[in-house]
Amino acid sequence: MTDAPYDLTGAVTFDLAAGRVSVKGSQARVLVPVEQLGALCDAAGEDATRSFGLAIGESMGRRAIDALGGSTESVSVEAFVERLAAELALVGLGALGMERWGRAMLLSVTSSAAHDGMLRAALEGAIATATGRTVRCVRLMEADSTRRYLVANPTTAARVDQELAAGKGWGEVLVALHGASLAGSRGEA
Repeated sequence: MTDAPYDLTGAVTFDLAAGRVSVKGSQARVLVPVEQLGALCDAAGEDATRSFGLAIGESMGRRAIDALGGSTESVSVEAFVERLAAELALVGLGALGMERWGRAMLLSVTSSAAHDGMLRAALEGAIATATGRTVRCVRLMEADSTRRYLVANPTTAARVDQELAAGKGWGEVLVALHGASLAGSRGEA
């Protein structure tokens, strides 16, 4: 999903005479080195970084929905993620992919040097804006320039965070989630 099938010609414009950079359908942008952005996020703290990331994501979510005809109701999850991948690439946050682990949806982001808290919040903001659902992205792993995030409701995300903090492997946690989900669907405790 890293190669979005959309024509992005003219999506980013540089007006050198006015000193402006913009992404189609958005306000002016500023190009900054990712290391300094990360340092700023660290200095600002978790809450400010989350607010900043959510705002970036909300803008991406609005552009994605506009490009998909105004709603996610008539598009597949895969089509939405492909469009979101284009938006993530446009703002320089990395290459987005999606994986399904049973009923669990994982997003993978490669080649991103973005601050993790900001990136997670941007993904959450984009999905929430596009779908109207509150989600949390839990980082499951990071290796070889790829970060893998579980997309879940806030309650499930908190439970996954606790399991990971307790030292369980992310694969084990996903298997346990499916077990709990299946037990719940059968009326078991």
